[in-house]
Amino acid sequence: MIKIESNFDAIKKWLHKGAEKYEPAKAVIYLATPFENRKGIWQHYGTKRGIPPRPWFGVRRDFEPTLEKIKRHWLTSNSTLKELVADTANALIANIKEGVDRQTDIWGRPFIPLKPQTIKRKGSSKALIDKGHMVDSVVWKWL
Repeated sequence: MIKIESNFDAIKKWLHKGAEKYEPAKAVIYLATPFENRKGIWQHYGTKRGIPPRPWFGVRRDFEPTLEKIKRHWLTSNSTLKELVADTANALIANIKEGVDRQTDIWGRPFIPLKPQTIKRKGSSKALIDKGHMVDSVVWKWL
């Protein structure tokens, strides 16, 4: 399964906030069915049969400012760690989808262009988007 998983224990140190707000909070971001995880992996890492790698699923280089906004909000609110994890997971999913929409990999570089025959078949030059099923299947859940 392609996933981003964390128990967010490191957030405790990062936030420097009182322990009364810490409760167990584990979450995973993954590709939900009916989308096949293997297709997401093929797109992310590429294949020997000709699909070039287009790293799209992960913590993007441009996610840090969003994380800082979430941190500042959380430090001044009465939110719990679970609410912080939920906000972070939702923001990360939005960031992944925005990267695909902008056609940039997790480092902010443009995706490798599609081959002309792929563009002709799809009717679009946008990589990773045929019908939107893969991007729409990025979700999170509690562990």
